[in-house]
Amino acid sequence: MFAVVAAVIGLRTLSGIREQAEIARTALTKLERPWIIIGLKDAKIYATGRDHPFPYMTSIFLSKRNSGRSLVWIVSGTVRAVIVTAVQPLPETPDYKGGTGISFGEEPVAQSQEVDSPEQRLFVDDVETWIAVHSAKSHLAVYGKLEYRGVLEPDDAPPHETRFRLFLMPPIYGDPEKGKPITVGAYYAGPAAYNRCT
Repeated sequence: MFAVVAAVIGLRTLSGIREQAEIARTALTKLERPWIIIGLKDAKIYATGRDHPFPYMTSIFLSKRNSGRSLVWIVSGTVRAVIVTAVQPLPETPDYKGGTGISFGEEPVAQSQEVDSPEQRLFVDDVETWIAVHSAKSHLAVYGKLEYRGVLEPDDAPPHETRFRLFLMPPIYGDPEKGKPITVGAYYAGPAAYNRCT
């Protein structure tokens, strides 16, 4: 009889240990999870010349930084570069159709590591649009999303997602000239649906 009672107590203890181990594993995974932050690495506006169909071109390079505490594996992502006007604002819900890849395929990113993204180009097709951009009545914008998984997470766990939308600042020191591009900065803007992390 004593052996049966000891066996029941032992099994309950073992079950409790397993539950506590699972709770600890889940907590550790959440504490050590990765966070990918998208930022602007470089943006330049070029004058393309009179013989070109588009008088101005913007070259945009984004960075992807792992600000979390563990290695991350980027699964997929997309980015779009657009001109936002008062007549054609971006919708409240992001539309990622027609975007290009934000990564060079699947790639790992170590803790505190920053990696580059492929170049995004945005053409301004007429001088009137350029004047609107220069006077901040229209905006050059880049937005997208990135999906990734932490290496400590189970393979069947849903991927994390980082969404972003950056407006390029209008040039302050005049227009770019042929062979002399202007470097511009950027700021995060837009509805919450464009800027969030899960």
